[in-house]
Amino acid sequence: MKHKSHTVSDEWKTKASSTIAFKPIRYRRKKVGEIRRHAPDKMIFWSKRTPDQVHYKLDAWGIDAETLELLRMMQVRYIGIEVSNGDTYIGRIADFVNPDKGATRVEYAGRGGATVMWFLPKVHFAAKIKERGGLELLSLPKRA
Repeated sequence: MKHKSHTVSDEWKTKASSTIAFKPIRYRRKKVGEIRRHAPDKMIFWSKRTPDQVHYKLDAWGIDAETLELLRMMQVRYIGIEVSNGDTYIGRIADFVNPDKGATRVEYAGRGGATVMWFLPKVHFAAKIKERGGLELLSLPKRA
């Protein structure tokens, strides 16, 4: 499937060591993450990051607007961030565009990468879900 500058595999793949199906997401040939199907109704977009990729002023994780649009179109409801230091965060995609949750839209001009990014403060993510015995997705903070 092709969407603007993104490419998504048409078929679900599985790794030999796992039963979780996934679809890689590429943005201009660079892998930006993958959608993993943890259950028929629980698809999560997972992205790998380093600790210094958190926005230093906003203390927020970011995603480019085109990827966000693609994920919403594919009816993915959660985003997971696997940080290289072992931390894992998970949040709702809908919160990335919700100003009441502190979501911030930032436009970058002339940088060559994504031109519009959405940032969501880390406080709106459930942190370290691996230590809680796996995917307790519905333990996220309730919407106000």
